[in-house]
Amino acid sequence: MKVYDKIKVRYGGRCVELMALFDTGAGGSYLSDEVAKKIGYKPYPEPRRIPLAVKGHEAEVIGYVPEAELEIAGHVLPELESLGVIRGLYVEAIIGRNLIEKYGITLEEGQIGFREVPPRASLLMVDVRYDFEFSHPMAAVDSGRSRRSRRPLCRPGRSLCLSGARLSRTARALQQGPDEDLMGRTAGA
Repeated sequence: MKVYDKIKVRYGGRCVELMALFDTGAGGSYLSDEVAKKIGYKPYPEPRRIPLAVKGHEAEVIGYVPEAELEIAGHVLPELESLGVIRGLYVEAIIGRNLIEKYGITLEEGQIGFREVPPRASLLMVDVRYDFEFSHPMAAVDSGRSRRSRRPLCRPGRSLCLSGARLSRTARALQQGPDEDLMGRTAGA
């Protein structure tokens, strides 16, 4: 889904208001090189290429704006964010999944909003790089099945995205280990 809306970006004592494309198909968030020149950015020694959705096409990321403050739909995001700078970007900015998911940005009927106001970062990425499939009784609780029923939380080499109440429950469960439930009991006991 793609929606356009005005945002404000603050960095280095400068502020620009611009039109951003909120794009759920974009993995990252970027500014055009023209906008980045107005507020300042850190160039890469060599441009980096990222693939586009069009086969055989790439964009040149020439630098980044570190620790930018973003104001979206009248709300200042609680964390400073890094934005890539793309040479020749056809829009002033792209807000991608990295920020849409992190802050619960909603794109409904062409309007930008938030699941929670004020917005807050509520996303945890758990990077699982084991050679086995990780299961935990908590996964069965969240799926509405009995505690003894186990399903994988994550397959090897994949990332696990959780948010809100499930995030806190699952984080506690992960700290206790795969063989204990939230009460500290051994699974199956």
